[in-house]
Amino acid sequence: MPSLKKDFYALFAIITAAGYVWLIHNLISANAGTGVCIFRHISSLPCPSCGTTTSVTSLLSGNFWNAIYSNPLGIPVAAAMLIIPFWIAYDLFTGRQTLRNAFNKCEGFLKKPSVALTAIILVAVNWIWLLLCTAGV
Repeated sequence: MPSLKKDFYALFAIITAAGYVWLIHNLISANAGTGVCIFRHISSLPCPSCGTTTSVTSLLSGNFWNAIYSNPLGIPVAAAMLIIPFWIAYDLFTGRQTLRNAFNKCEGFLKKPSVALTAIILVAVNWIWLLLCTAGV
């Protein structure tokens, strides 16, 4: 694999490994739930991704509804954390670049104005959800 392809896979592997380290830390630590969100520390309001770790840990313990309540984005994050390591391994063993190709297709799809606007609206709706949950509404 040329260098750029290796860099892509190395980056995905590092991000996924960091996600697993963070998840394991939150599962075994007495300080679980201690957030590192700079936005929340400055504003006292959750950012659109606040609660994602809680959502993933809730999924792991079988509490689907708490996962949704904590942050619906935890569900695709958990799915990605399960799929991506196997996908990277598949591409490394076969010499193919199916993950890179899928990433490029997704990136191209998200560049379409209607899709980008829909994604922005979904993130905004998620953020409103988190703000309402934080406010106790």
